[in-house]
Amino acid sequence: MSSTRAIGTLGEEAAIAHLEQRGLRLIDKNVQFGPKSGLKGELDIIAWDGETLAFIEVKTRRGHPGRVAPAENITVTKRRQLSLLAQTYAARHHLLDEDIGLRFDIVSVFLGEQDQVLAVHYTRGAFLAGD
Repeated sequence: MSSTRAIGTLGEEAAIAHLEQRGLRLIDKNVQFGPKSGLKGELDIIAWDGETLAFIEVKTRRGHPGRVAPAENITVTKRRQLSLLAQTYAARHHLLDEDIGLRFDIVSVFLGEQDQVLAVHYTRGAFLAGD
């Protein structure tokens, strides 16, 4: 399995399993925003962590966990995009009217040469909206 899409799918599956083991409750994944919305991009995973709604970006790479973390590839521009997508998602689902917390997390997944999961690193509260 070598395509970028296939690697991303493996990473997301590993991330979901990791998050569910920690008690997060998945409510949506791979939410895409198309041209009709005027937005571009995708929210990888959306989950409840208690009363906090977490928007979780998944970054998957091949290689040993000692290398540069995939999460370090999330630029300021990408963070702004994710923030806008998350706020749009929350507004569409009438979640901004409620007193809930929104949080941005990152899951870094490292795969071996045979596509086995070597490590999963979870960073809660990785950045704030507008960072």
